[in-house]
Amino acid sequence: MRYLISIIMVMMGLMANAQKQIVLENGYIIQKNDTVEIGEGSKPDGNFAYFSDVHWLTTGTSMNKSAEDDFNAMNKNNSYKKAIVYKIEDDNIFYVKLPVRGGGNQKYKVFAKQAVSKGELRTPKEYGNISKASGSSISDELMKLKKLKDDGIITDEEFNKAKSKLIN
Repeated sequence: MRYLISIIMVMMGLMANAQKQIVLENGYIIQKNDTVEIGEGSKPDGNFAYFSDVHWLTTGTSMNKSAEDDFNAMNKNNSYKKAIVYKIEDDNIFYVKLPVRGGGNQKYKVFAKQAVSKGELRTPKEYGNISKASGSSISDELMKLKKLKDDGIITDEEFNKAKSKLIN
């Protein structure tokens, strides 16, 4: 009986230490200590919808409102390009630490699948893009943009900017 209990305890320990990971629909896998690429904020004001200040999430108050402001401002200036994953919570949520003004780091909770679908988090090019528009491919979106341009609804400049966002 002791032998059976020992085996069960070892198995439970192995399962507890198994590497958690997030698998995205394009096959890209996010694990602890991976470097992830940060995209652009998806809110109308350019801020991020799927990166959340951890302190605010746990207390309901923002201990460091400037940390969230820093994050959004720095990303608007393309200052944060990459971040290191320090924890995987489940099949969609992971955490990163980013430096803040005045020193130190701020922890952010990232909703991976939503962040990728909205362009807030980028996957390596070899995995292809997960379209920012739900369910449609990038080529479909490009065709729609071209039609808008051809119909005179958007300018060449607007077309090129939107095309660049889709491709990158």
